[in-house]
Amino acid sequence: MGRRAANRRYTYGYGRAEDLAGLFIVAVVALSVVAAWQSIDRLFIPQPLHNLRWVLAAGVIGFAGNKAVAIYRIRVGRQIGSTVLVADGVHAPNWPAHSHRNLQPEGRREILLRHDGSVRRTRT
Repeated sequence: MGRRAANRRYTYGYGRAEDLAGLFIVAVVALSVVAAWQSIDRLFIPQPLHNLRWVLAAGVIGFAGNKAVAIYRIRVGRQIGSTVLVADGVHAPNWPAHSHRNLQPEGRREILLRHDGSVRRTRT
């Protein structure tokens, strides 16, 4: 975006948009550091939970959002013919309760993704 030429509305170009995006990324990283610090602190100094209804609501909203994004990945992956995107969408919403036993029934298997997007399975 910063490479766009100056125009009548943005007489100095769009370089400032990239600067603001960089500041936003720095802010997000700083917030994640604070969240990590709080998490580690609560591991060593446990505190009682408050507002459990809000915690439950946040969990349900997060689960629904992850499921919606997974469905979107599958749909777009099928539209553009990307087996990787489809596989990511199929795998994403089930990560806490899935297993890879189906990939190793009779020994080790390797799944190779080719450059054309096709999948080749080998058994070793």
